[in-house]
Amino acid sequence: MMITDITLVEGGPAQIFRGSDRDLHELKMRSAELVSRLGLPEEPFIVDEEAHTVAVRHVAGYIPLGDSTIEIMPAVLRHDPGWRLSMLTMLSTIHRLEWVPIADRATRHANLPGLMGLIVAEAMGRAVGEGVPRNYVEGSGRLASIRGQIDASKAWQRVIDPYTVDCRFSDFVANHPVASALKWACGELSGAVQEEWLQAELLNYTDLFPDASRELPMQSVLDSM
Repeated sequence: MMITDITLVEGGPAQIFRGSDRDLHELKMRSAELVSRLGLPEEPFIVDEEAHTVAVRHVAGYIPLGDSTIEIMPAVLRHDPGWRLSMLTMLSTIHRLEWVPIADRATRHANLPGLMGLIVAEAMGRAVGEGVPRNYVEGSGRLASIRGQIDASKAWQRVIDPYTVDCRFSDFVANHPVASALKWACGELSGAVQEEWLQAELLNYTDLFPDASRELPMQSVLDSM
């Protein structure tokens, strides 16, 4: 399926939407949802379905729709030909992330999802080489030998079955929120990037670290990372 790339300018006049009617309608639905999610003073997308136009305010970044990928250029970077790299650099600085932009052939020709895909793929590559972050997960069970600590609240069951013991223990597993967030990002971006090799690489990474979930961790967990 061919994905239509659409670039809109935040704070600019209404622009022709080159995607399908269905995608335009979905964007209108997303606009109402983003007001509460992002705490915006008003809807970010002014959609005219008859004129097939969209005006953007208060947001920048990218939004994947059914058959379209919308990039939103910040108004402050509208005269910057390398605005995608500039925006990601600004975000990484604000959030104190360790990322150094590399201006090469891949990044010069990549759209915003492609740049993000390159960043996530690089992070997953490091995780493969250095080892994915791990996390202690609490567990319990009735075992034939002591593991961890005896569960004192169930010690009385030894009277009934002296050959087993209820224990509480911890497993050091790769089900870490960082790994889950990376796998989720790989899956999401694989459907938005243009480069087939990058799509294949991102999809491959979603199958790594089977102990880690593909679901995005809760916002409270992400905030604590």
